[in-house]
Amino acid sequence: MTAPLLTLAAYLIGAFPTSYLVGRAYGYDLRREGSGNLGSTNAYRVLGFFPAVGVLVVDLLKGFVPVWLFPACYKNKTAPQT
Repeated sequence: MTAPLLTLAAYLIGAFPTSYLVGRAYGYDLRREGSGNLGSTNAYRVLGFFPAVGVLVVDLLKGFVPVWLFPACYKNKTAPQT
């Protein structure tokens, strides 16, 4: 895979609105409830502990997976010299 495709994939993974989708599954629009922020703290305030933990775990994985997985695509290649 090329670097621009990996960058686009990382962006799309990070743009996935976890708390919004979990909130909608519970019948809430977190943008209009609580603080209005789509974070795990607002999910905790509005939805409770377990949905907020799910949001937090998925949000952490959204950052971890690209950083951990994408370099494996270049495992046997050297970084370009600047």
